[in-house]
Amino acid sequence: MSTDNGNETSNETTNSEDYDAHQILQIISLLGIIVVGVILNCTVLLVFFGSRVVRNTRSNFCIINLVICDMIFLAIVIPMSFISVAAPRSEVAYTVTQGPLCQMTGFLSVLVCTASSLTLACIAVERYIAAVHPLHYVRMFKQRQCLAVLTICWVWAALTAIPPLLPSKPASFIYHPGTKRCSPSLKSDCWYFWYCVLMGYGIPLPIMTVCYVKITIVIRNHRRKVFGIKTRTATKTTTVLQATATLPQGRSPTDYPQVQKGSGIFHTPIMVTPTGTESHIFTNQIPTKDANRPQVQIAKRGALLVVAYFSCWGPYAFLNACDLDLNVNEWIEVMSMWIVYTLVIWNPLIYVFNNKQFRHELNKVCFIRGVTPRCW
Repeated sequence: MSTDNGNETSNETTNSEDYDAHQILQIISLLGIIVVGVILNCTVLLVFFGSRVVRNTRSNFCIINLVICDMIFLAIVIPMSFISVAAPRSEVAYTVTQGPLCQMTGFLSVLVCTASSLTLACIAVERYIAAVHPLHYVRMFKQRQCLAVLTICWVWAALTAIPPLLPSKPASFIYHPGTKRCSPSLKSDCWYFWYCVLMGYGIPLPIMTVCYVKITIVIRNHRRKVFGIKTRTATKTTTVLQATATLPQGRSPTDYPQVQKGSGIFHTPIMVTPTGTESHIFTNQIPTKDANRPQVQIAKRGALLVVAYFSCWGPYAFLNACDLDLNVNEWIEVMSMWIVYTLVIWNPLIYVFNNKQFRHELNKVCFIRGVTPRCW
């Protein structure tokens, strides 16, 4: 009997230690997400409001809207989960998981999720028009039009998140111990699950896919046209011009070193004359592969944003699908929610810090009168 009691005591101690270890890991990971997310997103806002170049670029309004969504998550939604993890039995945690605060957290979760998805769709459409219809881009994407489109996105997101707050209560926001936050009861309110999927995934995702596929096709066709037709013309022109080039009397080609200028497949051969001037033998430069590099990079960044967004939300949506009755461990539910939270880090890293213009403006903002060291 004493041995059995001893085993029960040791098992209880082990389970308690395991629970404490999981709790500590959750606290550390959430704290890391909050700190890193705040630093990255505040840096983006600093550059946006401190740089006129970035602020006057119309496409950056969509990026700032995405940053605003991240800041709402960082300021309200994630801290609520942090409180419920760090002090689950406190009065503050009870207040967070019950009543008006729980309803507010659930509403903001759905609101920000849908607004982020629609913002990514706006970025895809903006990139598509800039690449496929550049003449219409300036006329269509002015500052007022951008703000109007973003306002429509927020209204759309509010219509998606409002049903659980209606007096008739067609759906509800409840606290989920597995995800450590208040969110819609998707499993019991099956219609609301599919409504959220349609508004946040079903409509924006096809728009993004079509836009980026067409952008890829247009860029590929343009590069084939430029480097297929004009390369043969450049070769013939180079041969004729080099054949008619003459050298001063008594000089040989070895007396004049050739200097290659330019970057790309075709360069401009330059001949240095005895007086130190440059004589161009061939001046018809052909656009290089770098000509389409900005459009290619922008398209890649947008596609990466879409992949990151739906990859992070995918496991959570799968686990909470109303048609699936899954019994999973708590750490799997926690991990699926924490993966969603990491979007506040991926969004600025993918689209902003991977942008040369942003890094250049970041250095200009942080480098003041040669006193403050460069921050990038």
